[in-house]
Amino acid sequence: FYFVMELLEGADVAERLKRERSLPINDSLAIAHQVAEALAAAHQNNIIHRDLKPENVFLINHEGTSNFVKVLDFGIAKSLQEEKVRLTTPGMAMGTPEYMAPEQAAGRDSDGRADVYSLGAILYEMLSGKKPITGNNLMEILTRKATEDPVPIASLRPEVSAHVADLVTRMLARSP
Repeated sequence: FYFVMELLEGADVAERLKRERSLPINDSLAIAHQVAEALAAAHQNNIIHRDLKPENVFLINHEGTSNFVKVLDFGIAKSLQEEKVRLTTPGMAMGTPEYMAPEQAAGRDSDGRADVYSLGAILYEMLSGKKPITGNNLMEILTRKATEDPVPIASLRPEVSAHVADLVTRMLARSP
């Protein structure tokens, strides 16, 4: 058996954030918009990604467009129609803690809104250069995620419009 994948030349958002710390607002919004479109297509087919993070958002040049997004690694994706086949043990959290929705981090059932939370965390980081919730270890991150809201994006990057700041806040809501 073998697995054939598209050869991509470019960099993921994590690599770009390492180089630039935060991204221009217009770039951040354009990237987030494309990721949202990809998630909408997956969600329409009853698939949730469950591990969306900067490393899984790949940027390429495509037909003269820089920052063309390819969403990668649906490795722990879950079909919402697969009732009989469980990809995880009940009560087990799967994903990357800093980008994982609180309900997902708690091991509860999650749906497409968990991907929206993850996209909000990526957008927050692209705009501010910081993860919305951090900690010294896994348990601290998960506890803070369940009990604390991130520092408002506008206080970290004042030039972000109120509309965008409100959008990020809603995407990062602790309640689905």
